[in-house]
Amino acid sequence: MKTPERSITELTEGAVEFEPDRVYENAVVLVRHCRRCSLAWLQRKYGIGRKMAAQIITEMVRRGIVGPSRGPRGREVLLPRPTG
Repeated sequence: MKTPERSITELTEGAVEFEPDRVYENAVVLVRHCRRCSLAWLQRKYGIGRKMAAQIITEMVRRGIVGPSRGPRGREVLLPRPTG
């Protein structure tokens, strides 16, 4: 599974910014597929800041997608594995 990629121009000029809803939807798919979830991991995968990663995880916890924090072990993914 690929994560959204941005060109150097987009990164340096700020021409295109991530839409939080789009990043959230992609993050849910990625978390379900990879079976892992942590702040640092989301930050690396999407090139987002700590605040946005925390907001995404908070929403995932609220919706029952991932469990509570387990310290350095990351969060348990509560969604079933994707089929196919």
